[in-house]
Formats: sequence, C-alpha cells, structure tokens
Amino acid sequence: MADSTPKIQILKGASSDLSAATYQIHDESHTIGNALRWMLMKNPKVEFCGYSSITMANLCPASSALRALFA
Repeated sequence: MADSTPKIQILKGASSDLSAATYQIHDESHTIGNALRWMLMKNPKVEFCGYSSITMANLCPASSALRALFA
C-alpha cells in the first residue's frame, strides 16, 4: 500500500448521507471486519452490516470490505 492510500475508503455507490455505504479497509484481514460488524450490529439504528475479506493472489495486500445500512 502506498503512503498516499487512505486506510479506510468509501466505495462508489454510497448514499449521500452515508446511511448506506461500503467501506474498504486496506491491509487488514477478516478479523477487523468481523469485530467492526459485531460492534456496529450492537447499535439499534443499524439494520444490516456484513463484511468480506478481499485477497487477490499477489495483486494487492489483503483488505476487508464492510457494508452497513443505518435506519
């Protein structure tokens, strides 16, 4: 990861108020995705939260994508 790449990036398709968005977390495994999902789901305003681990064999470092939908 280059120094200019942010640790967390909001991917295209997010709502303007960020009540529904997908966040990409660079250089992290599924462990942080699972922990963030668990904490977000404790909030009653969160309707949905899921994550996936993204690893493309030797093309980029591991990262996680977290999708959240707030009421």
